[in-house]
Amino acid sequence: MTSQTRDFWWACVLNFLERFSFYGVVSILVLSMVDHGLSDWKSYMVYGVFTTLCYLMPMLGGVLSDHKLGEPWTILWGFLLQIISCFLLTFYTGWGMCLWTGLGFMALSVGLIKPSLVSLAGRSFDHAPHEKESAYTIYYVFQNIGALLAPFLCGTLGQIWGWQQGYMTAGFLSVAGFLCCLSRSFSKRSLFQLAYTHTKLLISCGYMVMVLPLLWLIKESLWSRDLLTIICVGVLICFFTYLMVQKHFSLQTLIVLFAGTLAIAISGALIGHGADAISLFAKRNVHLFLGNFEILPVHFQMINPVVIIICGALMSYLWRALSKGGLTLNAFIKYILGFVVIAGAFFLLKHVCADHKDGLVSPLWVMIALGISAFSDLLIFPVALSECSRVTPEKWRAQTMGLMVFAMAFSQLIGSYLAQLAALPGPLPPVESLPIYEWFFTNLGWYALGVIPLFVLSLGAVKFITKEKQLHDE
Repeated sequence: MTSQTRDFWWACVLNFLERFSFYGVVSILVLSMVDHGLSDWKSYMVYGVFTTLCYLMPMLGGVLSDHKLGEPWTILWGFLLQIISCFLLTFYTGWGMCLWTGLGFMALSVGLIKPSLVSLAGRSFDHAPHEKESAYTIYYVFQNIGALLAPFLCGTLGQIWGWQQGYMTAGFLSVAGFLCCLSRSFSKRSLFQLAYTHTKLLISCGYMVMVLPLLWLIKESLWSRDLLTIICVGVLICFFTYLMVQKHFSLQTLIVLFAGTLAIAISGALIGHGADAISLFAKRNVHLFLGNFEILPVHFQMINPVVIIICGALMSYLWRALSKGGLTLNAFIKYILGFVVIAGAFFLLKHVCADHKDGLVSPLWVMIALGISAFSDLLIFPVALSECSRVTPEKWRAQTMGLMVFAMAFSQLIGSYLAQLAALPGPLPPVESLPIYEWFFTNLGWYALGVIPLFVLSLGAVKFITKEKQLHDE
């Protein structure tokens, strides 16, 4: 096994541990807040602001990793902050300082770990770029193993023995990730010989101070979400404007990066809202027994990673086989197919709701619809990562991967607005709440179809520019 291959598999293991801790917190956050007396509307808002901050920070984390700290130190420090986060959330019993600070430290940890691991995984296959898409699919499968086990373990423990047990379980995996970083280096020199300097320690401590503004944004989520939306749009405009003046980025590259950013943002908003809205939908309008087996509302969040794990390996094999045979599907075509599948999943949920006038729907149909929606993610997320990594110059790769994670931040904001469409005004009987969810799923299906023309136009623009360039070269 080459050193590059070892780096890739270590990135996959650390990705699993980090995602387990993150999804362990995310899977029970909305349910725990509702149980502590927050309304649907307020819970969705806090969730949206928190997850947005989790994906905003990688833009700064990518810069620190590329130019100041290096990948090993950045990943190590990120796991340390994640341990602090889970420790604080373990003592969370209501709307207070432990909740805000714990969520703030979690956002900081994601900002350091996420872009560094994605960049490391991609760099491990620079010697074989034709295998990069397959590698990212495997990397995505490891991520979803963590996303599968997190709601099962943290969610089950949290709903049965108390939410603090769920947060504590997430913290154990953060400790495991931290110990893995200590025991493994990504070069021939030891981790501390490679990365430990007083300057880097000061930079890392300065980064921790940023928990204060994040804490404030989470606490004041009533208005901070709108502020973050404006900031996200502004940052995207500024970042792409900055790339336009760089000689390393052609117009074709910019279109590919824009399409990848858009695909991740919109698909994440449409699919990712299920982490919170579907849990409450299941709690209120789904039979929680499948035969003789009881299903907890948080368990529906396991459908997405189960499908990714099962189908991810198959899709990885398919892309590699097509590549070796000289047959490849254009990334834009994959995006379009992905959004068609998303729309089909939501329209299925809509019809399931319409056919159950008693207010309670079958869990089997909900699982099928969620599975279809999850499959669409394989046509979008790893494809966007691979395509954007492929066209980006090496020295810009961590920052570009930070842009992809930033797109996920934007998706959380959009998703929180969408999720609030399903917020109930108060306790309602199932027969009254189900029509609200039916209307909600119908709108999401049409939103998915509505973005497809943007990718058709992007594909046409790339083909036109490529053809003009070929004619000019001749």
